[in-house]
Amino acid sequence: MSCSARPMWLRTVSAAGVLLLAVVGAIADEKRMVLLNIGQGELPQDIGGGVSVSLSEEHAAAKDGISLKMAFAEKKGGWVGQYGVKKKDWTGFPKLSFHLFSSLDRKTIMSFVVKDKGSINRTEWAVLHFEVKPGDEDYQVSLADLRAQSGRKLDIADIQQWHFSYRFFPEAEWEERGTEAAVFYLGTVRLVSE
Repeated sequence: MSCSARPMWLRTVSAAGVLLLAVVGAIADEKRMVLLNIGQGELPQDIGGGVSVSLSEEHAAAKDGISLKMAFAEKKGGWVGQYGVKKKDWTGFPKLSFHLFSSLDRKTIMSFVVKDKGSINRTEWAVLHFEVKPGDEDYQVSLADLRAQSGRKLDIADIQQWHFSYRFFPEAEWEERGTEAAVFYLGTVRLVSE
């Protein structure tokens, strides 16, 4: 039976079903936003300090198949992330999600730094430190009520830069004090709404 031969009510129901599937699909897509697709071989462009990076098949999350190896030199700190980000609007995404492997045989501290246009110096950066366990772990970091160290609320609709850092804030009492070389393997970095 051709589309024009179907009764009008059936054509309307079919069109409504297609529209509903499109809306449901769009809503499902909005639950995640990939910031760095390591599983597709995307590399960060903002790398500094005493860290070197490379793609690796070691310690990759099953869903990625590949990881980003971040090797921090002995007694050195550094950062890995993105500047001039294309996905600036983080509205509706209160969590950051990623897979991370730590080569250390003890817990350590890393941080996730977020900057907006008002982030003109370190006190105006949002610095979210989190505990990293030895081995493989899936992590979520809360981005709810994202504030700079000064207390200023960041404009989450206009994020300019973000990065992971290790031994980068020596002035902070929570920062890692160990001096040994450390290797971390990072999976795809996503914002999630749940």
